[in-house]
Amino acid sequence: MERFEVKSPAMARKTLRLMMIAHNLVRSMMQRAAIASDHPLRALSFKGTLDLLVAWRARHRGRHHHGRMAARMDAELLDLIATKKVVERPFRREPRAVKRRPKSYPYLTAPRRQYVEIPHRSRYRKPAQI
Repeated sequence: MERFEVKSPAMARKTLRLMMIAHNLVRSMMQRAAIASDHPLRALSFKGTLDLLVAWRARHRGRHHHGRMAARMDAELLDLIATKKVVERPFRREPRAVKRRPKSYPYLTAPRRQYVEIPHRSRYRKPAQI
């Protein structure tokens, strides 16, 4: 959710709304699994649940329209979600740092065939226009 690849503010709002809905759906599945298994919600892993849901969707595509089979599969999914727990790591440090760094490459400001790249000398200069 760090970057939106959209151009208009309306699409950014729609994208954010869609991400919030997806997050809430995953959290609701975690809550159902926590209630069914008598585990605290904070003990279940969000990333583990998300990975399981993606794998489950691909594995059980097209089998959702059978009533009893769907109920059995949902119960099995909730049991699997309950097994994905957050591991307690008391001495782990998780510093806040940004992985994405600005790159030292110039913007492509001319067509590729006309673009002249300046040799790299620890940083780029603005290319000359032809």
